[in-house]
Amino acid sequence: MKHLPLLRCCILVASASLLTGPSSASAASRQSQNATYNVTVPVLSRAARGTTGTLEISYDAAPLRAKATSDLTAPLLVRVSELTPTRYRIEYMGLVSGAYDLAPHLEQIDGRAAKFATPLTVEIFTQLPPNHGTDVFGLSAPSFGIRGSYRTLLLAAGAIWVLVPIAVFAVRFARRTPSPTPSPVLREPSLSERLFVIVDEARTRELTVDERGQLELLLLQTLRNATGNTLASPAALAEATASLRRDPTHGPVLQAVERWLHAENAGEAQRALASLDALRATQAGRDAVLQQDASPSSERTR
Repeated sequence: MKHLPLLRCCILVASASLLTGPSSASAASRQSQNATYNVTVPVLSRAARGTTGTLEISYDAAPLRAKATSDLTAPLLVRVSELTPTRYRIEYMGLVSGAYDLAPHLEQIDGRAAKFATPLTVEIFTQLPPNHGTDVFGLSAPSFGIRGSYRTLLLAAGAIWVLVPIAVFAVRFARRTPSPTPSPVLREPSLSERLFVIVDEARTRELTVDERGQLELLLLQTLRNATGNTLASPAALAEATASLRRDPTHGPVLQAVERWLHAENAGEAQRALASLDALRATQAGRDAVLQQDASPSSERTR
């Protein structure tokens, strides 16, 4: 009975130790885990979301390759390029922002998992504004700038370079006045034509004094040209007129016209007009011969 209180004390101490032991052990475990989680893992490389980043590592155990389990929907895409038998370049592209370990995405060429002393941590960061989400196409279009639109500016400058001369040529062509149509050259009537115009007027009406004088002068000049006497001195003209009166061909015409013009007589007028008609026929035949003679000479000249 004396040992009963001592036994009870031992039982109480053992029970207390059993009750407090597991809780303290779990607390110690949680502290160690927290200490492990609070360790800062160094970031070996950083890249913007949607762009490619690179990381070079050394691995001696076996050749490395990227796992074939990655697809376009994975948050991280990995590619391995061999630089030397023990040196590799790892190219990665992240689609979701965050920190990633590249080791789970790598394996040895024999299919076994690759083992590294430290994690191959990379960081994928976003360039979108805060609270923007993941829609890249929701961003506003960049403003116009010379650096980003140089091709458009070059095309516009080339178009202006080509269109300006065309526009100037079109304006000048539109303003160009058409060349005036040359007016037909009026041939001056010959002496015989002027003479016979007055003769035709005499058939329809009485000639004036001036017209009578013109008719006589034109007749004398026409007859002198027909005989080849074109001297202009007064003495020569008088001698030519006298010789014309004596000429068997032209004398009767001249005399008939003089009698008509200087003596009012209907019969003399009819005889004079008949003589002038005969002279007109003679002049027409002579002009036709002259034109025929001039045609070959003109063709030879051309």
